[in-house]
Amino acid sequence: MERCYMNPDYPDDLILCGDEAQFLNFPVPPEEFNVELGGTVDGQDILVARRDINAGEELTVPPESDGDYERKLAERQS
Repeated sequence: MERCYMNPDYPDDLILCGDEAQFLNFPVPPEEFNVELGGTVDGQDILVARRDINAGEELTVPPESDGDYERKLAERQS
């Protein structure tokens, strides 16, 4: 609750501000990501939960959600 807010229309949904992307990671294979691309709002890409996410569980995103993924992957492999 420190870094997000409740959706007033759906109190069970929490909204995490995009500038908190430092808390999003890619899943370790063969794990699947739990957050996915969900369209755009006001021209901005949004991410939505792919399934229920447990408290304390790491948020993981698919590679295509990061436009800089190829560079980051190349740096890790070098």
